[in-house]
Amino acid sequence: MKIRKHVRNKRRVVKNVKKIYKKLRAKQVPKFDCEEIKEAWARGRTLGQNFKDMGLAVDPNKAVKTTFGTQDSEEEDSDSVPQLIPIPKKKHVAEALEADAKAPRERKIRLPDGEVRFIAQLMTRYGDNYEKMARDNRNKWQWTPAQFRAKIKRFMTIDDQYKFYLNNRKAGCKWRPEDPNFGKNSNLERDLF
Repeated sequence: MKIRKHVRNKRRVVKNVKKIYKKLRAKQVPKFDCEEIKEAWARGRTLGQNFKDMGLAVDPNKAVKTTFGTQDSEEEDSDSVPQLIPIPKKKHVAEALEADAKAPRERKIRLPDGEVRFIAQLMTRYGDNYEKMARDNRNKWQWTPAQFRAKIKRFMTIDDQYKFYLNNRKAGCKWRPEDPNFGKNSNLERDLF
């Protein structure tokens, strides 16, 4: 009969992995894309405390209190004394975020090249007649006249694409379907007309 030897487990067992993980997470600074919040973050404080110091709200539903549909709330509001809101310690963060939100931004919306090409072809052929555009044989997406109107309106709001269309139209350039390279290259300047 063989005698079995007891083999000791060489792997070290950590009993409370969850507790260790929570401690490591507590020491880490949350990842923010905003530089103002990163600079003003206090490591020893919680998320709620940090946001309160900066004048921000963790939960917007709790920050703005609203009462809908009750008549009693109107009477109470007129009699009650307005509550004073404490000024946050790091109010420059909220002010910087507001200024960034109000700053004008460049629109980055562009239509795909194929869609622009298709719309430009139909506009040169039919003008503003959306009914004929909808009945065109090349309308493989089966867009309705209302959809054509919306897409052309959106196309006209995109300055660089619409200006390019107008400049080529004034120059008298026309799209040539017999071009062998049509559709192979997404170069809009060559394929549009």
